[in-house]
Parts: sequence; structure tokens; C-alpha cells
Amino acid sequence: MFNNTIKNNMYQKLNLFIITVLLCGVLGCGRVSQDTLEALTKKDPSFAKILENKRQIDRKIETLKNDYAEEKISVEKEIKNLKKKLHVKKNKIDSQIKDLRQEMDPDIHALKVRLEEMRAEYKSRSEELKDCLGKLNNIKRLLAKKNDLSLSGDEISLWNRRIATFKKDIDSLNDELSRLRDKMNIVSMEIKILQR
Repeated sequence: MFNNTIKNNMYQKLNLFIITVLLCGVLGCGRVSQDTLEALTKKDPSFAKILENKRQIDRKIETLKNDYAEEKISVEKEIKNLKKKLHVKKNKIDSQIKDLRQEMDPDIHALKVRLEEMRAEYKSRSEELKDCLGKLNNIKRLLAKKNDLSLSGDEISLWNRRIATFKKDIDSLNDELSRLRDKMNIVSMEIKILQR
């Protein structure tokens, strides 16, 4: 009787070892052949129930994976559609922004025309100033030689009045050029602000 118990115990341990080896093969090496599974369940009939439970769990896992894959495809399509809608919206907004900015074009154009007119006037006044300075220098050179030229007192007085007139004109032109520079700077700044 004691021997039978030892034999049964050894038989169970051997079966457990075989099952363990087979399970390691099942779990470690991927797919197991149907013959191996049948041999395993013959040696341990209780394992068939566990194996069926594993199959059910595997099916549930596969269903979850498939659901996820379908949801992923659906979400990716939705993202693609949303990106298209966003791109269309961006183009529409860009067009509206361009149209709104173009509403400022007449004002910008008017300021640019005004700036060009001021530049032309500045150039003209600069030429006048250059001319006045040239004439003033000529008169001063002439008066420096008054003794050599034998100029009369009336002539010298006339030339001094002309010098005073040129100096007044030069001061006036300098003031006007300064005002024009200030105005041109203001208009240039206004154009830059409107073009932003």
C-alpha cells in the first residue's frame, strides 16, 4: 500500500513535469499543434477546461484588438477630415484677411502719393537753397573785392540788401526743408503702420 502511494505520487509528479514541459512549449514557442494539445488533455483531462477558458479569453482579446483597430481607422479618418476642413477654413480666413487688408490700400496709396509729392517739393526746395547759397557766396566774393572793383557806396548798399534777402530766403528755405523732413518722416511712419 505504501509502495502504491509512492508510485501514484511519482506518477503525478511525472505527469506534472510533462504538463509543465508541454506548457513551456505552448507558452514559449508560440503555436502548438492540435496533436500536442490532444495528448496534453489526455494526460490531464482537467487542463481541457483551463484551455477552453484560455481560448475564450483569447477570443475576447482578439475582439478588443479588432474593436481598437476599427476605432483607430475611424478616428484617423475623422482626423483626416478635420484637417481638410481646417485647411479649407484657413484658406478662407487668409482670403478674408487679404480682402480686409486691401481695404487699406486706397489710404496707403494716398499717403504714398503725398510722400512722393513732398519728396519732389523737398528736392525742389533743396535746389533753391543750393542756388541761393551759390548766389550768396558769389556776392560775398564780389564784396571781398570791392576795393579792386571800385564799387560805390550805393552799389555796396545794394549788394548788402541782396545778401540780407538771400540770408532771409536761406533761413526760410532751411525752415521749410526741416518741416518737410518732419512731415515725410511722419507720413513714412504712417505708411509702415498701415502696411503691418
